[in-house]
Amino acid sequence: MSVTLNCSSFKMATAIVQALLAGQLDVAYLGIGAAMVARAKGADIKVVASNIVEQISMVALGNLSPYFENGDAKTAFARFKADQGRKAVISTFPRGSVPETVLQYWLQKQLGMSK
Repeated sequence: MSVTLNCSSFKMATAIVQALLAGQLDVAYLGIGAAMVARAKGADIKVVASNIVEQISMVALGNLSPYFENGDAKTAFARFKADQGRKAVISTFPRGSVPETVLQYWLQKQLGMSK
């Protein structure tokens, strides 16, 4: 069976998100940021193939790192604070960015922490 595809290309993520929302596409190859925006705006999308796994990483440095290696990750920040006498300093990109969104998900949904 031979299949012919009708392909379109976009120069910007906003244009592909607009096309998704308008129902103009059946398949799109795009970055996770554009996919998150499209989904948040109501696009009925599902990831069916991926060329990358764990694109965004949480990195623990210095004195905090051992708390994730030994013991429950859900208690790592509390144990760190108890031992070090201070809260861990956390950094990411601006609010609404993919890394910040993933960080909030990890802290709230994976570790059960509140904002």
